[in-house]
Amino acid sequence: CSALVNLFIFGFQVFPPFKLIPRKMTLLIGAMMQITSEGGPQPQSNILFSISNAKAASVSGMGHVTGVSVGNVTVTGLVQAVDAETGKLVVVSQDQVEVEVVQLVAIRIRAPITRMKTGTQMPVYVMGLTTNQTPFSFGNTVPHLTFHWSTTKRDILDVQPRHTEVSLQSEHNFGMSVTARTRGRTGLKVVLRVTDHKAGQLMGNQQELSDEIQIQVYDKLYMLNPEINAEEILMAPNSALKLQTNRDGVGAVSYRMLECPEQIVIAQVDDKGLLSSASLTGISSLLVTSQETFGVNQTLVLAVKVLPVSYVRFSASPVLYTHTRESLKAFPLGLALTFTVHFHASTGEILHSSNSHLTFSTNRDDLVQVGVGPGNDTLTVRTINVGLTLLAVQESGNVGVLDYVPIPVERAIHPQEAQSLVVGDVVCFSVQLTNPDGGFGSWRSSAPGVLQVDPKSGAAVARDSGTVTLYYEIPGILKTYTEVVVEAAPRATAMAQPTPVRNGKETKVLLTTRERGTNLIGTDQAPSDPSITASALAAHVKHKVDNLCNRSTGHLDVCALMERQAPLLSAGSLFSIFSACSQKIPTQNEK
Repeated sequence: CSALVNLFIFGFQVFPPFKLIPRKMTLLIGAMMQITSEGGPQPQSNILFSISNAKAASVSGMGHVTGVSVGNVTVTGLVQAVDAETGKLVVVSQDQVEVEVVQLVAIRIRAPITRMKTGTQMPVYVMGLTTNQTPFSFGNTVPHLTFHWSTTKRDILDVQPRHTEVSLQSEHNFGMSVTARTRGRTGLKVVLRVTDHKAGQLMGNQQELSDEIQIQVYDKLYMLNPEINAEEILMAPNSALKLQTNRDGVGAVSYRMLECPEQIVIAQVDDKGLLSSASLTGISSLLVTSQETFGVNQTLVLAVKVLPVSYVRFSASPVLYTHTRESLKAFPLGLALTFTVHFHASTGEILHSSNSHLTFSTNRDDLVQVGVGPGNDTLTVRTINVGLTLLAVQESGNVGVLDYVPIPVERAIHPQEAQSLVVGDVVCFSVQLTNPDGGFGSWRSSAPGVLQVDPKSGAAVARDSGTVTLYYEIPGILKTYTEVVVEAAPRATAMAQPTPVRNGKETKVLLTTRERGTNLIGTDQAPSDPSITASALAAHVKHKVDNLCNRSTGHLDVCALMERQAPLLSAGSLFSIFSACSQKIPTQNEK
């Protein structure tokens, strides 16, 4: 007896549940937040988004949800796949996000502490009336909201924008950095204003909202007699710190916690100088001893304070320098930023160690790339597209330790109109960024055959149609770029001088490849390097043209003319030289 056995093999994929993030969002009218996802089948195809009420909010194919009018809506995300048997699209997984679109009724200032020691810093930011109305809800509205900060008494507090590297505009100042300067009590006030009263972003069609809190600044305790500095180490619970002294490797350095009968042990130290704190808060004393080879013992007693983390604060690097000494309005496109997170105690002082685990989120993921840095206290941010991103950082498991910062991104390479060129255009690219000594970087084109650029001056000529990336780099500091599209010239027009053509005499013929305007772009911009004079630039262009000119009898012999006149060329002469070197001798009718 025999039987025929058919064996079928099917492929299966087990994947984590498909989940949309965030689960809920609150948006002001005109604000936008992006829905992202995790889990689902891999590789994941495009998510199809739909919305229950298009009058209250809209959603794009990328998951950008924008508030339109007050109301509650549901956004649904579907993941589809092709059925192997039927060949039809089937829904593999789906999830939903609840969206609330609101108007602002009131605002309040979120300050982690209201009593500060002199010299300390803290971040403050604006919240709505409820905990759901965060800067993610209103920090990027269109039309913009503007934020204006002030103090009731001068010189007690210094209120500055969050970034020192760029000069933030008022619409980005939903959060500020506050520094305690002198002892006293002052009010910190913020006024939120609308830029378009017809947008209906505030309840009752109000034009502005405000809030004010009181901040007390007190002097730090120090000794007057004797006049000495008290030394202390500040640690978060369950953290560790590797101690170092200037006598390491020279003398025999030892460490020991001083035990007191009434004190609870809050920290311990080993022979290698690794100081570890316990879960309890309090104060202990640390004895550091250095036995010198010449018979002298040096001792140092330090106070070890274990304090909980009250808030976090950002600082960014690298520092950006400009030749005008004026700050940029936004971070340059292509910049790699490192955000260092500082942990502060309730006194405003910075903790020397912390074991906090940070989590971060953004209101959108298409403009910057955010990642965890080499240390627990750093984040890396790379700017990849132009626009505004809001970054939130929170201590894991501690809802109260949270901060928001804006990251605006713009193109640093000017002029902006040079992003679209035609063959024959001559562009004077410029940028404000320099190194710390005031020196300029270098220019580079990804396709010199399409756009040829001088590495020092930024002067460029469009030679062929295509798409090219133009880079400006300061080694070790930054590398910014812009995309340039060069299109073929639709037509070329020759313009001769009004003087008659004489036999044996040279005549200049000007050519343009634009129907309107001029082929010179960016002549109103200052050169990237102010040391480059007009004559030096013309001499450089002469060298480039010598390489581009075809001296055969089938082309206009403008190169010989240029050899004598290059040092005297004006900016308006550059294009005629570049273009004439590639044009044939006109016929009698064309003349």
